[in-house]
Amino acid sequence: MDQYMVFGHDACMRVLMDPKSFRNHDVFKHSLGKSFGRTITVMDAPEHGRFLKVFQKAFLPQVVRQWGESIVDPVVDALMGKLID
Repeated sequence: MDQYMVFGHDACMRVLMDPKSFRNHDVFKHSLGKSFGRTITVMDAPEHGRFLKVFQKAFLPQVVRQWGESIVDPVVDALMGKLID
């Protein structure tokens, strides 16, 4: 099982656009997959694309910003308030 470390935009794009030569599943199955299980980050096409379509809207910048304002900020404020008191 070969593993590669890729540097630079052009090299990364080459790897990302060549799923026949560079696959995620085999490497992660024997390393991170043992700890984290099956996640979208270890899926190869076409499975990765199907899951991406489902989750993509939830991680749009405006949605994440709303999470920060409605969920994260209140929790941080409450915890910081306890530290200050």
